[in-house]
Amino acid sequence: MELIEGTTRIIVPQGKPTKRMEAFYNPLMGIQRSVTIALLKSLGRKMRIADPLAGTGVRAARLMNESSEVVKEIICNDANPNAVEYVKQNFFGRVENTDANVFLHSNGAFDFVDIDPFGSPVPFLDSACQSLSLGGILALTATDTAALAGSAVQACKRKYWAMPLNNEYKHETGIRILIRKAQLIASQYEKSLVPIYCHLGTHYVRVFLREEGAVRDIFKQHGYIHHCFRCLKREVKQLNVPERCCNAPMSVAGPLWTGRLWDDVLAKTVAVEAEKVDESIIKLARTIADESAVDAVGIYSLPKIASKYKLAVPKMDLFLSKITGVRSHFAKQSVRTTDPYDRLIEAFKTL
Repeated sequence: MELIEGTTRIIVPQGKPTKRMEAFYNPLMGIQRSVTIALLKSLGRKMRIADPLAGTGVRAARLMNESSEVVKEIICNDANPNAVEYVKQNFFGRVENTDANVFLHSNGAFDFVDIDPFGSPVPFLDSACQSLSLGGILALTATDTAALAGSAVQACKRKYWAMPLNNEYKHETGIRILIRKAQLIASQYEKSLVPIYCHLGTHYVRVFLREEGAVRDIFKQHGYIHHCFRCLKREVKQLNVPERCCNAPMSVAGPLWTGRLWDDVLAKTVAVEAEKVDESIIKLARTIADESAVDAVGIYSLPKIASKYKLAVPKMDLFLSKITGVRSHFAKQSVRTTDPYDRLIEAFKTL
């Protein structure tokens, strides 16, 4: 089946996206691929790119067609020989047919490594971190959101070495858990991964990390979120010291990354590039550009607060006029703010 994604014509198999497809292609991930193109264009430098889980080769085809100015070389790979045949129809470059980890260990250093699996990126983290050049970018997609967002607690503990939390900012917590896991793996090779961009998609989370700085500085920003389900307050602590609120123990998520999720300068540039790449990502990129300027852990859901305190849900613009904060892309009718929780409740009550 022939179709156009972005401005690139590709050939993909018919059918719903499953592991049993002749070659994996998920049209819902088109937004994720468009964001990747906008981000690479924003970085403005030529890169040697690895696509070790290429599927139909749509990512490499779009990168070459829509952002050739940032491509030094792209090497594709897929363990599925049927997928490789699709890659060769969509992408005119070097293609390999082997295990993704073997591929990453066999092709030298890359400036951009994109790990976009069906499920968790954990099985590929070690080889991805080893193959990443100094100053390089590691992009990770995780579709196992049940684990990261707290529905499958044991799976999260097993794969990500952390406790998730199923609440109104569960997907942000999941991204922070994923970031820490990648940082731990990279630190074994004296590489320091700092998040520069992330976003939540339909049934997936996506994060971009740049190799930079000192490993010891990364570890200083690992910690825990303590959350009270009774009043919705939360606290960020570096140590997992038992905390109480509302006469009960607070729930704990972590360990996880407690630092910034975005490079705010880069996020603004991505929003500009998004207008040239794909109109379907413009709103997302603009919201993230605003959100990136607020250095806070966790978001606040207006419907959740309204329900908890039996108040009417205020109009978003009116509420934002009463606080120091912005809309969050992580959930509808949610805000990211550095204001103390008590101030938010006061703002609610005045509306």
